[in-house]
Amino acid sequence: VAAGTLNTFRTTFTDNSGNVSSPLTETISISTPDTTPPEEPTLTGSEGYNGGSFHIDLYVGNIYDNIGVDYITIMRSVNGGTYSVLDTDNPNGDTSIEYRDASLDDTNNYRYYVFATDADGNQSTDSNIYEYIGDPDGDL
Repeated sequence: VAAGTLNTFRTTFTDNSGNVSSPLTETISISTPDTTPPEEPTLTGSEGYNGGSFHIDLYVGNIYDNIGVDYITIMRSVNGGTYSVLDTDNPNGDTSIEYRDASLDDTNNYRYYVFATDADGNQSTDSNIYEYIGDPDGDL
């Protein structure tokens, strides 16, 4: 029996009187769970204004896994607070995605990182951190 292959089993049954049944043949596939985490994604960003509203665009790259990445989790911290999940995004087989964090206050500090998760729940290591340091005077 080998994982990842089709295996055929042939079974017969014998009763107490010595009668042997017709053989029963069953073919099954034995799979091995995926234990390989996705590659560590990369994170870059840029800031801007759209109609007077401040936003940060995040660019997530290096989205790879031996089977496929199920989703990317985007984490954010505001003004040094605890990181929380900002969003999750399914890359749909793409090796990079873009995400816009909109309607922000440009006087705040924002820190982001991302990680990838595959369908078997294996999680990559965290990406690098992308940081925006706000303008406390609000005159950017």
